[in-house]
Amino acid sequence: MNSEKYTARDVTTKVIGKNDTIELDCPEGVEKPQWKKGNSSLDLKSQFYMLVNDGATLQITHPPDSKSEFDSVYSNYSCVGEKLNDTKESAKYRVVRPPYVVMPESTIVIEGEKLHLTCAVKSYDSGLSIMWNFKNKNYHTDNLVDRIKLTKDEEKKIPNAVFHLSDVTKDDRVDITCTAFYNLLDLGTPQHVGTAKTLLRVKDKLAALWPFLGICAEVVILCAIILIYEKKRNKSELEESDTDQSPDT
Repeated sequence: MNSEKYTARDVTTKVIGKNDTIELDCPEGVEKPQWKKGNSSLDLKSQFYMLVNDGATLQITHPPDSKSEFDSVYSNYSCVGEKLNDTKESAKYRVVRPPYVVMPESTIVIEGEKLHLTCAVKSYDSGLSIMWNFKNKNYHTDNLVDRIKLTKDEEKKIPNAVFHLSDVTKDDRVDITCTAFYNLLDLGTPQHVGTAKTLLRVKDKLAALWPFLGICAEVVILCAIILIYEKKRNKSELEESDTDQSPDT
């Protein structure tokens, strides 16, 4: 080879779920493709890997049953091959697990207060994105409105994982959905994304006062009963006293 010129492409993220088979392709037109996993040569003896198209395509298959050794498949891969002009070209991939997210079945907020809702990500790899759906509209960092703000999950450092809604009204009583994904194209494949939803329940501002007002009413009624009873008892005692002090006829 007369040239050491090396052209690298952007890293492509591929999600593989249970029972999935994904394909990683070498750049088109290269010869003598060489596959690597991380910085080492790929072990083609593994049951999870198969080369097709004269080695230009790597197939990775997830087994029907989850196995601990399959976790090692989640890694970086690259294919380098030679072109006719004595240059090398590579394709780089990152194979990741499907994200898994959860939220409570319902969330209660007092009317007029603020909502802070976290899309709790339980399983994920780096490069995860979060999108929210509120009142049948998707929200991300580029299309926020005045009442809505998205912030980072400070514990796991995941951008847009916290949904903020100010001045909550009774009309906001809807399902709120969060979706975790790596690529926009993955949104069309449900098993490659993580989705969770919660029903936003809005309570009246005075809802918290009703129990207190009920207790106050009970106390007032009880005091009224005691006063009425005391008045009747005092009246009876006065009548008896007048009878005892009357002269004999």
